[in-house]
Amino acid sequence: MKRRFFKMMLLLLKLSPSAMVPMAVLLVFSDAHAAGSQVLNVFLVQNSGWMEPFYTDSNSKFKPLIKAVIEKVCRKGDEVVIASFNQSVGANRSPLLAYRGNEPAAIVKALRDINLAKKPGERAYADTDFKEAVFGAITQYSPGRPCILWIFTNNKNSPRNSPETAARNREFYRWLQNEDKIERIVASPYPMPVKGKYYQANGVMLYAMAYGKPANDALVKLIAAKRPFEDQPARLKPLNADAVTFVPTGVAKQGNFSAALGADGSTLVLQFDSSSKPEVAVIYGQFRNDFFP
Repeated sequence: MKRRFFKMMLLLLKLSPSAMVPMAVLLVFSDAHAAGSQVLNVFLVQNSGWMEPFYTDSNSKFKPLIKAVIEKVCRKGDEVVIASFNQSVGANRSPLLAYRGNEPAAIVKALRDINLAKKPGERAYADTDFKEAVFGAITQYSPGRPCILWIFTNNKNSPRNSPETAARNREFYRWLQNEDKIERIVASPYPMPVKGKYYQANGVMLYAMAYGKPANDALVKLIAAKRPFEDQPARLKPLNADAVTFVPTGVAKQGNFSAALGADGSTLVLQFDSSSKPEVAVIYGQFRNDFFP
């Protein structure tokens, strides 16, 4: 009984908020197919109007950043998909495939050839539809196959910020949280001061979305390996698991048993004879925010 009590106490050290109510699944995914498939990396590059300074500033490191991320998260010879995205209007389609393959020189050329998109027949730059980009990338480039979407964006949609755009944003965020097959979403801000003719920005956001369990497992491993960035990303999904972790930092014991931290510095190890009666152990520690370490 005592052993079970201590095991239960250790399990309770991991805290999380109440589970969210699941909603309808909008994407069809074959786990049987995924089991024997390699996880595909899809890189979505925003090229709508708000991105103007990232493309026009002569000191912009935007495209070198994308290239560096590709090299960090992909192994040599891995197939990659690179596509630009904004908002489909008339002949302007989004997302738009720029390259699919594994040739380094072709990847560089594809990134170089991505430029700002304009609305058909207008001088105005294109707006952005994030849901269209994510849904389109999965259904067009990785149907029924696990993938990680790497999205390079400045988090802005249209200069006018119309009510329709705001409504689409809300719909998009609800969809992301309710879509079961998108198992994990993380975000990493990257400082990059840029200034164009019309707009300026201080940095870019990189989102990673795991579609399917194999992709989720692969993304978790990349994050643990500090790829593509050293700093831990902010976790946006799941919101109902591993929100806060209690990390023991020290133990003061009373009684006839030993208490210590494991080799990893975070596992609590209690040892005692099952025939004896454990007394009291005082555990010191801290709570770690696992959404945004």
